[in-house]
Amino acid sequence: MLDSAVLQADTIPVDSARISLLDSTSTQLDTMLAERAGKYSIFIDLFMFQEDNTPQYLSDYNRPDPRKLEFYFNKPLVGKFTANPLNFDAGEDWFIREDFIVGDTLVYWIRDSIVYNLDTLTFRLNYMITDSVLNYYPYDDTVTMLYSSQETTGRRRQARQEEEEEEEKEFLGLNLNVKNRATMEMNAAIRITPGHPVAFADPSKISLFYKEDTVEIMENFSFLKDTNYLRSYILGVNWEEGMSYRLFIEPGAFTDIYELTNDTTIVSFTTRSLEYYGKIILALTNVSENLVVQLMSTEQKILSEKSIETDGTIEFPFLAPSNYKLKVIFDANRNGIWDTGDYLNGIQPEWVEYYSGEINVRSNWDMEVNWRLKD
Repeated sequence: MLDSAVLQADTIPVDSARISLLDSTSTQLDTMLAERAGKYSIFIDLFMFQEDNTPQYLSDYNRPDPRKLEFYFNKPLVGKFTANPLNFDAGEDWFIREDFIVGDTLVYWIRDSIVYNLDTLTFRLNYMITDSVLNYYPYDDTVTMLYSSQETTGRRRQARQEEEEEEEKEFLGLNLNVKNRATMEMNAAIRITPGHPVAFADPSKISLFYKEDTVEIMENFSFLKDTNYLRSYILGVNWEEGMSYRLFIEPGAFTDIYELTNDTTIVSFTTRSLEYYGKIILALTNVSENLVVQLMSTEQKILSEKSIETDGTIEFPFLAPSNYKLKVIFDANRNGIWDTGDYLNGIQPEWVEYYSGEINVRSNWDMEVNWRLKD
């Protein structure tokens, strides 16, 4: 009797019964939970962002020219920056400081020839850095800046010959945003950037001509100092479409702080036809605060940006035929840039919205885009 009872017990499918019970129970629980979730659950959107908590520091420094000192920071510099000489004596005006819009690069142009003729310059720097909790505090650093080049070495090797020969005259180099036999955009101005800070500019030694048939006619232009850049000058011109131009810069148009002058510069170029360009006419609605509207390439390179505070229309003219993207920054603090958040202070990143899809701009075509922003 015992053996038969044991045998009967062994024939009961315990595992199958357990699996069946668990499957049916779990199915019922899942159904109940799903029903309850739909009735009683609260759904919350969590937004994650990357704080700008990179510590500030001096990333590099360089002396590519005996007169030029370059200082690079890993991010736009906050606070003051000073460079006090340690191995030479100089007054407070021994340099001219050049700042850049991005703010992470500083350039010192050395005025005194006795100073910039030294191979080695040592400075005690003072600038702001951040501690472990991102508080700024002044920091002292010591750097040594050397200048050497193959040209300098060659001159030293041939010092005796150079004493007998007349030294080759050094000219002030000029960088232009238009090249010879190139095309000038109709909405652009000529930008001239001398290689060194300028002490004196003489626009009477700059001439611009346009060509009708075989005759060159002098063109009027405005000559302005670019207030955003230390060394740049702008020639504003009312361009004629599809026209040939010639820019002639005489020697002495620019004299730098080292008394160097430019050599003769001649550049010939043409302008585009207006039919080459397209335009985006953007109508924005539901604008409730200050916005920065950015026109971007398909690779999201910013090509142009404009601000708007109320519903209205923005135009992006003189666009080459291509595909473009649009982006809006809700500029809460009105500083013209996108700002990330601050977790400890409970500040969210500034909201960003993209226009759906790409905008195809064709030559001689106005693309009208209507964009209603989200609430």
